[in-house]
Formats: sequence, structure tokens, C-alpha cells
Amino acid sequence: MLIRSPTDIPPSEITPPEIYRERRRFMQGMGVLVAGAALGAAPEAEAGVKLAGVRP
Repeated sequence: MLIRSPTDIPPSEITPPEIYRERRRFMQGMGVLVAGAALGAAPEAEAGVKLAGVRP
């Protein structure tokens, strides 16, 4: 049986809240940037193009 010793530093003191919040804001911004780039790279649909094998 493995017995773990308690850590000296509580998890809430490992990363200061200011850095944690800034990192979260950065990750959200990167997500928006990647989503925008993906939408910009999507091919445009052409109106009036008939699809093969599809009946109305």
C-alpha cells in the first residue's frame, strides 16, 4: 500500500490568482483567434449549385 505524505504547500498557493486569471484570459483569446482563422479558411458555398444524387 502506497502512503502519500502531505505536501508542504497547499494547491491554492502554488499559482497566484492574478497569474491564473491572466492565463485563462490568454487561453480564451487564443481560442477566439483560432476559431476566427478556421472560419476564414472555410470554403465559400456557391448558390444554385446542384448536388449529384440529391433529389428535391
